[in-house]
Amino acid sequence: MKLIKLCNKELFEQGAKILVDKIAELEKQKEFITFGLVGGRSVAGIYEELAKKDLHAWKKTHFFLIDERNVPIDDIESNYKLVREHLLNPLLHRDQICEENIHPINTSLKPELAIHTYQRELEQYNNFLDIAILSSGEDNHIGAIFPNKKYPEKEQFAYFNDSPKPPKERFTATPELLSKTSTAIVIFLGESKKDALKHFLDNNIEKTLPEITLQKIRELIILTNQVI
Repeated sequence: MKLIKLCNKELFEQGAKILVDKIAELEKQKEFITFGLVGGRSVAGIYEELAKKDLHAWKKTHFFLIDERNVPIDDIESNYKLVREHLLNPLLHRDQICEENIHPINTSLKPELAIHTYQRELEQYNNFLDIAILSSGEDNHIGAIFPNKKYPEKEQFAYFNDSPKPPKERFTATPELLSKTSTAIVIFLGESKKDALKHFLDNNIEKTLPEITLQKIRELIILTNQVI
């Protein structure tokens, strides 16, 4: 695990650089690169920095959502909408990627079918995520993996309708899938995330499910603007 403390602009720039370097490295090794993305204001700055990068490896990079709300994909609550506006549209505009690279969850389907379809879609390229951008909530949740919730142990994605944080209906990568990620950046941005970061770093405190999941990721990089 690596911890990087920077102010916001430098934090976003450094996060983008780490990811671009990793994608360029993977291009030499793999036919496809699977990139997991989350929503939220904390990650929008990194998406905007990434969107500025011209990279040959974008052509073989496929973008998947780590978590999504059960709303239409053009809804203001949609994580896909945020990712599309801040990252994917600029890359499409410059012909860095094509629509086939982009994999939203089809929220117009019944949830069980949407999950099954999305799982099969990821398996066309990988059984895991090569890279992921994640952010922590004040309660330590990562994506839609919350403390004190149970998730299927042998599935890659799950749906539930009792989220501790609204909206209630959500899709998520499971701890099983997320823990297999090769490289992940996790952002603890803002004063409200300070306690969550302290909790994660304190080895004397019993860890929650989101933290246990992060600890299994092969290469974990924490970005924060907090002094702890």
